[in-house]
Amino acid sequence: MNVTAANLEETVRNVFHGAVRLDADPVENEVEHEAWKPWVTASVTFTNPWHCRIQIELSLDLAAYLAAALVRSPVPVADPELWQDAAGELANMVAGNLKPFIPNALRYSVPRVVLGSGSGGRRVFGPSLDKTFLLAGLPMRVTVTDDGTFDFPGLAAPSLN
Repeated sequence: MNVTAANLEETVRNVFHGAVRLDADPVENEVEHEAWKPWVTASVTFTNPWHCRIQIELSLDLAAYLAAALVRSPVPVADPELWQDAAGELANMVAGNLKPFIPNALRYSVPRVVLGSGSGGRRVFGPSLDKTFLLAGLPMRVTVTDDGTFDFPGLAAPSLN
């Protein structure tokens, strides 16, 4: 099996509905990235034999909202450490649920989370599949990236379409 736009969308919708009781509504047009700054980026990398990254990008406002939802707080959480924990946990959930669509995905990393501002959060190498969602009216981008690295010569990478 391979990662497709349809199974990426379904996975993200299921994870966010189940974990934080929010609808992740896909949007057809790109949401202006300026609206996301400052941001949180969380990624999980699959290895052996194909290296790929599952990455989520979201605004600090959305991170505060998601952190509150994860700890069942009625108000957004004002703790940057909890924002990072929430982003990392949700990236891990998305990656774990996409694992069946990634052939030979034997291992995956712990989430790597970056909190920042400016344009430094977006790191995409190789072919990628992007999808933007709105959660509580705030944008989140999910990217699956093939970094082009293989541990075993002769194996073909799965397709992203």
